[in-house]
Amino acid sequence: MVGEKNYAYNIVDSATGDRKTGCKIRGIRLNYNSSKLVNFEVIKDMILGKTESEEVTVHTEKKIKRTRKEEGA
Repeated sequence: MVGEKNYAYNIVDSATGDRKTGCKIRGIRLNYNSSKLVNFEVIKDMILGKTESEEVTVHTEKKIKRTRKEEGA
């Protein structure tokens, strides 16, 4: 999962100590449910080899399907 189009970041405000994390994964829309599975900590652990699994499976509820027009229509 970790590659050139996938990244996660952690920003700490030095004045207030507030933390903000972000995650961008190619091909996955990160909504609330998928963010529970794929997030900064998961990506970090995968990179550092702290997890046994090398992949995370995210199931989407809705998919957009293209329908082709019939010829002659």
